[in-house]
Formats: sequence, C-alpha cells, structure tokens
Amino acid sequence: AARLETHPFEGDTAFVLGNEGDGLTTRQRAMCDGFVRVPQFGHARSLNVNVAGAITLYHFALWAGFDERPIEGQKFVPLETPVGPRDPVAPDRIA
Repeated sequence: AARLETHPFEGDTAFVLGNEGDGLTTRQRAMCDGFVRVPQFGHARSLNVNVAGAITLYHFALWAGFDERPIEGQKFVPLETPVGPRDPVAPDRIA
C-alpha cells in the first residue's frame, strides 16, 4: 500500500473502508485497484476507521484541488451549492 501523504490517487476514485477488526473482505479487496495506508506513530495498535477515513478524504481533497469552504469568524460559511473540484468532471461523465 502506498503512503497516503504521497497522494497516490489517479483519476476517478472510490473509497472502500474496512472494519476496525478485520479490515476488508477478500471480495472487497478484489474490487480495488490500489491501496493506501495512513502512517501510524506511537503505541496505539490501530487508527479508528472513521479517523483513518477522514484523514484519507482530506488528502484526497488536497490532491483533487477542492476549494476550502469560506470561514466567517470561527465557523465555516454554509454554501448553497455543493463544493467540488476546481476543474469539475463534465456532467455526462458522472455515473
């Protein structure tokens, strides 16, 4: 598995998160084109899957060039339209 901070993403990307005990099933792993890992430091045995997923999605957003939501004071400003990549995929390519 590639280290997450190298941003090893390519093209259209879907994420499959395993459970905290057993990870992914054999069938789930067979559907995947590649794997990333979140480096871990310290003494914990593993990262919570929600934490690992959030870290992964953050790195993907950086790689994909998503715009950061605007902030007023200490809060994010709600937007009327969804946030997307700076160079969005053409609507006819969305499945």
